[in-house]
Amino acid sequence: MWRLGTNSFNESKQHWPGFDSFIPRRLGKESDWANILPLTRRSGVYAWKRDGRAWVLHAPDRFHGSEQFGPNQIEVEPGTVMERIERLDNAKWKSIAWYGWDEVGLREDGTLWTWRYQNPATGESVPSKLVQVGKDRDWVAVAGFGCLAALKADGSLWRWYLPDIFEEKSSLATKPPVRLGTHNDWTAVGSLMGGIVSLAADGSLWYWWDRGRDYYYPDSTQPLLAASRRPSKIENILADQK
Repeated sequence: MWRLGTNSFNESKQHWPGFDSFIPRRLGKESDWANILPLTRRSGVYAWKRDGRAWVLHAPDRFHGSEQFGPNQIEVEPGTVMERIERLDNAKWKSIAWYGWDEVGLREDGTLWTWRYQNPATGESVPSKLVQVGKDRDWVAVAGFGCLAALKADGSLWRWYLPDIFEEKSSLATKPPVRLGTHNDWTAVGSLMGGIVSLAADGSLWYWWDRGRDYYYPDSTQPLLAASRRPSKIENILADQK
């Protein structure tokens, strides 16, 4: 496994040198890594060994104001630790998203699973069990940050609404999703702090505004009217090819 870039760049004090100026650096000495996926809740990656064991690589947690690393954290280089995460062992994951206190993973068999990433009271990592989200087995993509949405094999787009995503008792496993629109031509989905972005088969890119974004931006000016359930078009990424 190799690293390219830096996790200590200070934009206010340094001039960005350009990504191509960085030289790849090897992480650790192991050579039996099989797969990696981005870690959405904080900077880092999930990583799997060839024997199916899962790890998470991220910046070190400092517990109780001390210089000690968190439980089960092994330093692989200054500023990066690796930590075992048994609940993700031996499953084939296509992607992983974040929503509130939970991670949401899409397996290669088309099922969605959720687990608690952190203890809401302490912020420390907790060994939460995996729970399947619904019973459907035809999911093909999932995206989450301030919102959570997923795409089905039939091209339909779906989204979850929880009354308070940071409430400890809120559960994706028991909350059914709501369909976004009526179209069946969606091919990709992404998420950002302010809503959902989806890509249609004709190359058009659409934005679904987050009705709950005032939770994240309490000081921002919000319209008095309820948000439209219809998306707004951003652009067509294939326009120049037509």
